[in-house]
Amino acid sequence: MLHFNISGLPVIDKDKKPIGIISMTDIIKFLDEKLMIKLKATTSTTFLFLELINLIKKRGAKDIKEILRGIEAKNIMKKKVIKINENEEIEKAIELMNKYDVSRIIVVDDEGKLSGIITKTDILKFLLKE
Repeated sequence: MLHFNISGLPVIDKDKKPIGIISMTDIIKFLDEKLMIKLKATTSTTFLFLELINLIKKRGAKDIKEILRGIEAKNIMKKKVIKINENEEIEKAIELMNKYDVSRIIVVDDEGKLSGIITKTDILKFLLKE
């Protein structure tokens, strides 16, 4: 995720249907539990990201990679998938993000297969272009 400058990814099954979503926050919280470093309770993604940087500085990137090696996405991902059909209006995506307090929504086609993902940043960029 860091390599591609994204903070979350959908998890799909063999039929390309979304079964979960995994974010940097999920990974950081997993590391918190695994290493028992007791991060402060917060919803601030920025704070959690800074904590990850501090953790990497203390433990080393190789150590963190080793901890995550072999861990399957299904063990970290959120299983509740907020989806929207690719033909829905942008207002529907905003409504769902507000209703479920999420920063990204999985976009599916008419067969329920993954079509993409839309984030609050995507919506803001789109609205500012017009």
